[in-house]
Amino acid sequence: MPAPANFSNTVKNLALCFLTALACFLFVLFGLRVTPPARAQGTPTPTPTCTATPAFSPTPTCTPCVNGICQLPLCGATPHSTPPLANPPATPIPSPYQPNGHDTTNTVLYWREYVPGADSGCPSPSPSPWPTVLILHEGHFAGGSIYSGQLEDIAKELQCLGYFVLIGDYRLAPCGLIDGQTAHSESTQAGRDSGRPVQQKNDIKSLIAAARNDGRVGKLGVLGGSSGATHAAWVAIDQTTSTVWPEWNKDLRPDAVACLSGAYDFSDRSMPGLVQDAFVQKIENYTDSCVRTAQRELSIVRKIETSPTGIRPIFAFNCDAEAMPVSQIGDLICALQNRGVSPSLYQTLIIPDNNHHAFQYWHDWDGVVPVGNAPTLTIATHVIDFFDANLKH
Repeated sequence: MPAPANFSNTVKNLALCFLTALACFLFVLFGLRVTPPARAQGTPTPTPTCTATPAFSPTPTCTPCVNGICQLPLCGATPHSTPPLANPPATPIPSPYQPNGHDTTNTVLYWREYVPGADSGCPSPSPSPWPTVLILHEGHFAGGSIYSGQLEDIAKELQCLGYFVLIGDYRLAPCGLIDGQTAHSESTQAGRDSGRPVQQKNDIKSLIAAARNDGRVGKLGVLGGSSGATHAAWVAIDQTTSTVWPEWNKDLRPDAVACLSGAYDFSDRSMPGLVQDAFVQKIENYTDSCVRTAQRELSIVRKIETSPTGIRPIFAFNCDAEAMPVSQIGDLICALQNRGVSPSLYQTLIIPDNNHHAFQYWHDWDGVVPVGNAPTLTIATHVIDFFDANLKH
Protein backbone atom coordinates (compact mmCIF):
# COMPACT_ATOMS: atom_id res chain seq x y z
CA MET A 1 0.00 0.00 0.00
CA PRO A 2 1.63 3.31 -1.02
CA ALA A 3 2.54 5.79 1.74
CA PRO A 4 0.43 8.89 1.98
CA ALA A 5 1.86 11.91 0.21
CA ASN A 6 2.26 13.96 3.40
CA PHE A 7 4.20 11.11 5.09
CA SER A 8 6.52 10.85 2.06
CA ASN A 9 7.15 14.57 2.10
CA THR A 10 7.91 14.44 5.83
CA VAL A 11 10.49 11.71 5.28
CA LYS A 12 12.06 13.70 2.46
CA ASN A 13 12.22 16.82 4.61
CA LEU A 14 13.78 14.94 7.51
CA ALA A 15 16.35 13.38 5.19
CA LEU A 16 17.15 16.78 3.70
CA CYS A 17 17.58 18.31 7.14
CA PHE A 18 19.82 15.43 8.20
CA LEU A 19 22.01 15.75 5.11
CA THR A 20 22.22 19.52 5.53
CA ALA A 21 23.23 19.17 9.16
CA LEU A 22 25.78 16.51 8.26
CA ALA A 23 27.23 18.73 5.54
CA CYS A 24 27.53 21.66 7.96
CA PHE A 25 29.18 19.45 10.56
CA LEU A 26 31.68 18.10 8.03
CA PHE A 27 32.39 21.61 6.74
CA VAL A 28 33.11 22.91 10.24
CA LEU A 29 35.19 19.85 11.09
CA PHE A 30 37.18 20.13 7.86
CA GLY A 31 37.66 23.85 8.41
CA LEU A 32 39.03 23.24 11.88
CA ARG A 33 41.46 20.69 10.54
CA VAL A 34 42.87 22.76 7.68
CA THR A 35 42.74 26.27 9.13
CA PRO A 36 45.87 27.05 11.19
CA PRO A 37 45.35 28.69 14.56
CA ALA A 38 45.40 32.45 14.40
CA ARG A 39 48.78 33.97 15.25
CA ALA A 40 48.94 36.08 18.31
CA GLN A 41 48.89 39.78 17.59
CA GLY A 42 52.42 41.20 17.58
CA THR A 43 53.45 43.02 20.72
CA PRO A 44 53.95 46.70 19.95
CA THR A 45 57.03 48.44 21.22
CA PRO A 46 56.21 49.55 24.76
CA THR A 47 56.24 53.24 25.47
CA PRO A 48 58.40 53.41 28.58
CA THR A 49 57.89 55.86 31.38
CA CYS A 50 60.91 58.04 30.83
CA THR A 51 62.49 59.69 33.83
CA ALA A 52 65.42 61.99 34.36
CA THR A 53 69.00 60.76 34.23
CA PRO A 54 69.32 58.03 36.90
CA ALA A 55 71.38 58.68 39.99
CA PHE A 56 73.48 55.87 41.43
CA SER A 57 74.35 55.28 45.03
CA PRO A 58 78.07 55.46 45.83
CA THR A 59 79.71 52.35 44.41
CA PRO A 60 81.48 50.26 47.02
CA THR A 61 84.90 48.80 46.38
CA CYS A 62 84.32 46.05 43.87
CA THR A 63 86.06 43.57 41.63
CA PRO A 64 84.89 42.79 38.09
CA CYS A 65 82.85 39.67 38.85
CA VAL A 66 79.14 38.89 38.91
CA ASN A 67 77.81 36.56 41.61
CA GLY A 68 80.92 34.44 41.40
CA ILE A 69 80.38 33.79 37.67
CA CYS A 70 83.65 35.15 36.39
CA GLN A 71 84.52 33.37 33.16
CA LEU A 72 83.29 34.47 29.76
CA PRO A 73 82.90 31.84 27.05
CA LEU A 74 85.92 31.39 24.83
CA CYS A 75 86.14 33.93 22.06
CA GLY A 76 85.33 33.05 18.50
CA ALA A 77 87.81 33.28 15.65
CA THR A 78 89.59 36.59 15.74
CA PRO A 79 89.19 38.61 12.54
CA HIS A 80 92.86 39.60 12.72
CA SER A 81 94.19 36.08 12.15
CA THR A 82 95.20 34.80 8.71
CA PRO A 83 92.01 34.99 6.62
CA PRO A 84 90.57 31.60 5.71
CA LEU A 85 89.73 30.66 2.14
CA ALA A 86 86.59 32.64 1.49
CA ASN A 87 84.82 34.19 -1.45
CA PRO A 88 85.12 37.11 -1.44
CA PRO A 89 88.39 37.11 0.54
CA ALA A 90 89.22 39.57 3.28
CA THR A 91 91.36 42.50 2.17
CA PRO A 92 92.96 45.26 4.26
CA ILE A 93 91.16 48.59 4.18
CA PRO A 94 93.20 51.38 2.50
CA SER A 95 96.36 52.25 4.41
CA PRO A 96 95.45 55.89 5.23
CA TYR A 97 92.67 54.55 7.45
CA GLN A 98 94.58 51.77 9.16
CA PRO A 99 95.11 52.22 12.90
CA ASN A 100 98.62 50.78 12.73
CA GLY A 101 99.78 53.86 10.86
CA HIS A 102 98.40 56.33 13.39
CA ASP A 103 97.62 54.70 16.73
CA THR A 104 100.87 53.00 17.86
CA THR A 105 99.19 49.64 17.44
CA ASN A 106 99.87 46.48 15.48
CA THR A 107 96.22 46.19 14.45
CA VAL A 108 95.32 45.87 10.76
CA LEU A 109 91.64 46.19 9.80
CA TYR A 110 90.03 44.07 7.06
CA TRP A 111 86.79 44.01 5.19
CA ARG A 112 85.12 41.78 2.62
CA GLU A 113 83.68 43.38 -0.52
CA TYR A 114 80.44 42.17 -2.17
CA VAL A 115 80.28 44.07 -5.45
CA PRO A 116 76.85 44.38 -7.14
CA GLY A 117 76.56 42.10 -10.16
CA ALA A 118 79.68 40.11 -9.28
CA ASP A 119 77.64 36.89 -8.95
CA SER A 120 76.04 35.48 -12.08
CA GLY A 121 72.77 34.92 -10.24
CA CYS A 122 72.31 38.63 -9.52
CA PRO A 123 70.79 41.19 -11.89
CA SER A 124 73.16 43.56 -13.64
CA PRO A 125 73.48 46.65 -11.44
CA SER A 126 73.47 50.27 -12.42
CA PRO A 127 76.90 51.93 -12.70
CA SER A 128 78.65 52.92 -9.48
CA PRO A 129 78.52 54.68 -7.11
CA TRP A 130 76.17 52.24 -5.45
CA PRO A 131 74.14 52.46 -2.27
CA THR A 132 76.35 50.74 0.28
CA VAL A 133 75.84 48.80 3.51
CA LEU A 134 78.64 48.21 6.01
CA ILE A 135 77.86 45.12 8.13
CA LEU A 136 79.31 44.93 11.66
CA HIS A 137 79.46 41.48 13.22
CA GLU A 138 78.16 40.36 16.60
CA GLY A 139 80.14 38.87 19.51
CA HIS A 140 79.49 40.64 22.88
CA PHE A 141 82.48 42.93 22.14
CA ALA A 142 84.90 40.03 22.60
CA GLY A 143 84.17 37.57 19.78
CA GLY A 144 82.69 37.13 16.32
CA SER A 145 84.33 37.61 12.96
CA ILE A 146 83.77 38.71 9.38
CA TYR A 147 83.45 35.08 8.22
CA SER A 148 80.12 34.21 9.81
CA GLY A 149 77.85 32.25 7.47
CA GLN A 150 74.86 34.39 8.46
CA LEU A 151 76.71 37.55 7.48
CA GLU A 152 77.65 36.06 4.12
CA ASP A 153 74.04 35.12 3.37
CA ILE A 154 72.78 38.58 4.28
CA ALA A 155 75.57 40.27 2.31
CA LYS A 156 74.73 38.25 -0.81
CA GLU A 157 71.04 39.04 -0.40
CA LEU A 158 71.75 42.77 -0.28
CA GLN A 159 74.28 42.44 -3.11
CA CYS A 160 71.61 40.98 -5.38
CA LEU A 161 69.37 43.94 -4.55
CA GLY A 162 71.96 46.32 -5.97
CA TYR A 163 73.86 47.19 -2.80
CA PHE A 164 77.62 47.33 -2.49
CA VAL A 165 78.23 45.45 0.77
CA LEU A 166 81.25 45.57 3.06
CA ILE A 167 81.65 43.27 6.08
CA GLY A 168 84.10 45.04 8.38
CA ASP A 169 86.06 43.91 11.43
CA TYR A 170 87.32 45.68 14.51
CA ARG A 171 89.57 45.02 17.51
CA LEU A 172 88.08 42.71 20.14
CA ALA A 173 88.11 43.01 23.92
CA PRO A 174 90.14 40.29 25.66
CA CYS A 175 87.87 37.35 26.44
CA GLY A 176 87.74 35.03 29.41
CA LEU A 177 88.90 37.85 31.69
CA ILE A 178 86.49 38.99 34.34
CA ASP A 179 87.87 38.05 37.73
CA GLY A 180 91.22 39.77 38.15
CA GLN A 181 91.47 40.63 34.45
CA THR A 182 94.47 42.64 33.28
CA ALA A 183 93.58 46.31 33.31
CA HIS A 184 93.40 48.07 29.98
CA SER A 185 96.43 50.30 29.60
CA GLU A 186 97.43 52.55 26.73
CA SER A 187 101.01 52.32 27.98
CA THR A 188 101.32 48.68 26.86
CA GLN A 189 101.22 47.16 23.39
CA ALA A 190 98.58 44.66 24.52
CA GLY A 191 96.43 47.51 25.80
CA ARG A 192 96.70 49.42 22.54
CA ASP A 193 95.82 46.33 20.52
CA SER A 194 92.82 45.41 22.68
CA GLY A 195 89.31 46.30 21.67
CA ARG A 196 88.22 48.04 24.83
CA PRO A 197 86.97 51.63 24.72
CA VAL A 198 87.77 53.62 22.72
CA GLN A 199 89.45 51.30 20.22
CA GLN A 200 86.37 49.52 18.89
CA LYS A 201 84.49 52.76 18.21
CA ASN A 202 87.56 54.25 16.55
CA ASP A 203 87.92 51.20 14.30
CA ILE A 204 84.28 51.56 13.20
CA LYS A 205 84.81 55.24 12.45
CA SER A 206 87.87 54.36 10.38
CA LEU A 207 85.91 51.76 8.38
CA ILE A 208 83.26 54.39 7.67
CA ALA A 209 85.82 57.02 6.67
CA ALA A 210 87.46 54.53 4.31
CA ALA A 211 84.09 53.70 2.74
CA ARG A 212 83.14 57.36 2.40
CA ASN A 213 86.34 57.95 0.42
CA ASP A 214 85.76 54.99 -1.93
CA GLY A 215 84.50 56.18 -5.30
CA ARG A 216 82.21 53.16 -5.60
CA VAL A 217 80.23 54.13 -2.50
CA GLY A 218 77.12 56.27 -2.78
CA LYS A 219 74.92 56.73 0.26
CA LEU A 220 76.12 54.63 3.18
CA GLY A 221 74.18 52.57 5.70
CA VAL A 222 75.38 50.44 8.61
CA LEU A 223 73.81 47.15 9.67
CA GLY A 224 75.04 45.90 13.04
CA GLY A 225 74.27 42.90 15.23
CA SER A 226 74.67 42.85 19.03
CA SER A 227 77.96 44.67 19.77
CA GLY A 228 78.00 45.70 16.10
CA ALA A 229 74.53 47.20 16.61
CA THR A 230 75.82 49.20 19.56
CA HIS A 231 78.57 50.66 17.39
CA ALA A 232 76.13 51.33 14.53
CA ALA A 233 73.95 53.45 16.80
CA TRP A 234 77.00 55.25 18.16
CA VAL A 235 78.19 56.48 14.76
CA ALA A 236 74.66 57.64 13.88
CA ILE A 237 74.79 59.94 16.92
CA ASP A 238 78.45 60.97 17.33
CA GLN A 239 78.94 64.50 15.96
CA THR A 240 82.33 65.18 17.47
CA THR A 241 85.21 66.43 15.33
CA SER A 242 88.71 64.97 15.24
CA THR A 243 91.60 65.89 12.95
CA VAL A 244 93.75 62.94 14.06
CA TRP A 245 93.14 59.24 13.49
CA PRO A 246 90.42 58.35 13.12
CA GLU A 247 89.51 61.64 11.47
CA TRP A 248 85.83 62.23 12.11
CA ASN A 249 83.11 64.82 11.73
CA LYS A 250 79.32 64.82 11.54
CA ASP A 251 79.31 64.64 7.73
CA LEU A 252 81.09 61.28 7.79
CA ARG A 253 78.25 59.66 9.74
CA PRO A 254 76.31 56.97 7.84
CA ASP A 255 73.06 58.02 6.20
CA ALA A 256 71.05 55.40 8.11
CA VAL A 257 71.72 52.56 10.56
CA ALA A 258 69.83 49.36 11.44
CA CYS A 259 70.60 47.88 14.85
CA LEU A 260 69.78 44.25 15.64
CA SER A 261 69.92 43.60 19.41
CA GLY A 262 72.20 46.43 20.49
CA ALA A 263 73.20 47.48 24.02
CA TYR A 264 72.50 51.15 24.68
CA ASP A 265 72.81 51.60 28.46
CA PHE A 266 75.61 49.56 30.01
CA SER A 267 74.47 50.55 33.51
CA ASP A 268 70.91 49.15 33.17
CA ARG A 269 70.08 46.56 35.87
CA SER A 270 66.32 46.27 35.31
CA MET A 271 66.38 42.79 33.75
CA PRO A 272 65.77 39.39 35.43
CA GLY A 273 68.56 37.84 37.49
CA LEU A 274 70.21 35.35 35.14
CA VAL A 275 69.79 37.66 32.15
CA GLN A 276 71.26 40.49 34.18
CA ASP A 277 74.21 38.38 35.31
CA ALA A 278 75.12 37.45 31.73
CA PHE A 279 74.69 41.05 30.52
CA VAL A 280 76.73 42.58 33.34
CA GLN A 281 79.48 40.02 32.89
CA LYS A 282 79.98 41.04 29.28
CA ILE A 283 79.75 44.75 30.04
CA GLU A 284 82.31 44.53 32.82
CA ASN A 285 84.68 42.72 30.51
CA TYR A 286 84.28 45.26 27.71
CA THR A 287 84.41 48.40 29.85
CA ASP A 288 87.08 47.03 32.20
CA SER A 289 85.01 48.34 35.07
CA CYS A 290 82.36 47.15 37.52
CA VAL A 291 81.39 50.74 38.44
CA ARG A 292 77.98 51.59 36.99
CA THR A 293 78.68 55.31 36.68
CA ALA A 294 81.77 54.53 34.62
CA GLN A 295 79.81 52.07 32.47
CA ARG A 296 77.13 54.66 31.80
CA GLU A 297 79.71 57.22 30.69
CA LEU A 298 80.69 54.77 27.92
CA SER A 299 77.08 54.13 26.87
CA ILE A 300 75.06 55.44 23.96
CA VAL A 301 72.46 56.95 26.28
CA ARG A 302 75.18 59.20 27.67
CA LYS A 303 76.37 60.08 24.16
CA ILE A 304 72.79 61.08 23.29
CA GLU A 305 72.63 63.39 26.32
CA THR A 306 75.74 65.27 25.23
CA SER A 307 75.15 65.41 21.45
CA PRO A 308 73.09 67.65 19.17
CA THR A 309 69.63 66.30 18.38
CA GLY A 310 70.18 65.92 14.62
CA ILE A 311 71.00 62.22 14.57
CA ARG A 312 71.03 59.98 11.51
CA PRO A 313 67.95 57.73 11.07
CA ILE A 314 68.02 54.67 13.36
CA PHE A 315 65.88 51.50 13.19
CA ALA A 316 66.45 49.32 16.26
CA PHE A 317 65.18 45.75 16.75
CA ASN A 318 65.06 43.32 19.67
CA CYS A 319 63.31 40.04 20.49
CA ASP A 320 61.31 39.83 23.70
CA ALA A 321 63.03 36.67 24.97
CA GLU A 322 66.58 36.87 23.62
CA ALA A 323 70.02 37.21 25.17
CA MET A 324 70.05 41.01 24.83
CA PRO A 325 67.69 42.36 27.51
CA VAL A 326 64.66 43.92 25.86
CA SER A 327 64.89 46.82 28.32
CA GLN A 328 67.76 48.15 26.21
CA ILE A 329 65.23 49.29 23.58
CA GLY A 330 63.41 51.25 26.28
CA ASP A 331 66.69 52.81 27.37
CA LEU A 332 67.32 54.02 23.82
CA ILE A 333 63.80 55.39 23.40
CA CYS A 334 63.90 57.25 26.73
CA ALA A 335 67.28 58.81 26.02
CA LEU A 336 66.11 60.06 22.63
CA GLN A 337 62.81 61.34 24.04
CA ASN A 338 64.44 63.08 26.98
CA ARG A 339 66.94 64.76 24.65
CA GLY A 340 64.14 65.98 22.36
CA VAL A 341 65.28 64.10 19.24
CA SER A 342 62.62 64.15 16.54
CA PRO A 343 60.58 60.89 16.53
CA SER A 344 60.87 60.91 12.74
CA LEU A 345 64.55 60.02 13.10
CA TYR A 346 64.16 56.73 14.95
CA GLN A 347 61.89 53.70 15.09
CA THR A 348 61.98 50.46 17.06
CA LEU A 349 60.42 47.01 16.79
CA ILE A 350 60.21 44.30 19.44
CA ILE A 351 59.61 40.80 18.02
CA PRO A 352 57.23 38.81 20.27
CA ASP A 353 57.64 35.16 21.33
CA ASN A 354 61.14 34.93 19.88
CA ASN A 355 64.48 34.11 21.52
CA HIS A 356 66.72 34.60 18.49
CA HIS A 357 69.55 37.11 18.75
CA ALA A 358 70.84 39.67 16.24
CA PHE A 359 71.33 38.23 12.74
CA GLN A 360 69.57 34.99 13.77
CA TYR A 361 66.15 36.63 13.29
CA TRP A 362 66.91 38.21 9.92
CA HIS A 363 64.27 36.07 8.15
CA ASP A 364 61.91 35.71 11.13
CA TRP A 365 58.32 36.96 11.07
CA ASP A 366 57.97 40.36 12.75
CA GLY A 367 55.09 39.07 14.87
CA VAL A 368 52.53 41.56 13.56
CA VAL A 369 49.33 40.07 12.14
CA PRO A 370 48.68 41.82 8.80
CA VAL A 371 45.43 43.63 8.09
CA GLY A 372 43.35 42.50 5.12
CA ASN A 373 45.40 41.16 2.24
CA ALA A 374 48.66 42.72 3.40
CA PRO A 375 51.56 40.22 3.50
CA THR A 376 53.32 39.10 6.64
CA LEU A 377 56.67 40.85 7.00
CA THR A 378 60.10 39.64 8.09
CA ILE A 379 62.83 41.63 9.80
CA ALA A 380 64.79 41.47 6.55
CA THR A 381 61.90 43.18 4.76
CA HIS A 382 61.81 45.97 7.34
CA VAL A 383 65.56 46.58 7.15
CA ILE A 384 65.69 46.48 3.35
CA ASP A 385 62.71 48.84 3.05
CA PHE A 386 64.41 51.16 5.56
CA PHE A 387 67.66 51.17 3.61
CA ASP A 388 65.86 51.55 0.28
CA ALA A 389 64.09 54.65 1.59
CA ASN A 390 67.27 56.22 2.99
CA LEU A 391 70.01 55.06 0.64
CA LYS A 392 68.40 54.75 -2.79
CA HIS A 393 66.63 58.09 -2.95
